[in-house]
This record gives sequence, structure tokens and C-alpha cells, in this order.
Amino acid sequence: MSKIVVKVENVTRLGDVMPAIRKITGLGISDAKQRIESGRPLVEYLLFYNDHDEIAQRLRELMTVLPRSGVRLRLFELDEGEEFESMPNASKYEISSDTLENILLTHERGIERFMDEDDDDDEP
Repeated sequence: MSKIVVKVENVTRLGDVMPAIRKITGLGISDAKQRIESGRPLVEYLLFYNDHDEIAQRLRELMTVLPRSGVRLRLFELDEGEEFESMPNASKYEISSDTLENILLTHERGIERFMDEDDDDDEP
């Protein structure tokens, strides 16, 4: 399984983006603000579990809404057990928004194919 780490940078007006961050992530304003100001990841999400659809939606919203406010998102793909804070060279795990979207779409298409095959097996 993959873990996606989201860092937020280049925030000139933190107050302008905090309502969106709070709505999308569910983080408290002070917690999110502290994470951003200290350079820590805003969120870390595990992909491909039962809550995948919800996580994918949150990631897509972050990738869409925050850049409109001039915020720079940095996305990292780690293995499930890896901790971002202890990575000696985290930049080598950085991925683009397009790459993340492709990861999400590939998974969703695989699920659709599986469901279609399962439906075909049910037919007489």
C-alpha cells in the first residue's frame, strides 16, 4: 500500500486558505497552521483501503483548491510503513499532481474492471 504525504508551501496569506484546509482535511485550524509553519506534512493518507474513495476525494480537492490560492503543494509517495520525518532524502519520493491523479485513476479503473468481471460471473 502507498502513503501519500502532502506538504503545503508558499502560503502568503494563511488565513485565506485555512477554511478550505479545515473543510477538506478535518484538521483544526491551529493544528494545520502549526504544521504548515513548521514545515511538517499537512496530512498523510494511506491509499487503497476501505476509505479509499474518501481519501481520493480529499487529495483531489487539495490538489484543486489550494493551488488556486497560490499555495504550492508538495506530494510524496511512500510505502505504508515509512515515516516522512525520518526520510534522509525525501525529495526523491516527490511526485507530481498528475502522477498522483494517475495512481488514483489506475486504482479506480482496476476496481471497475473487477466489478464488471464479477457482474459477468453472476450472469447465467
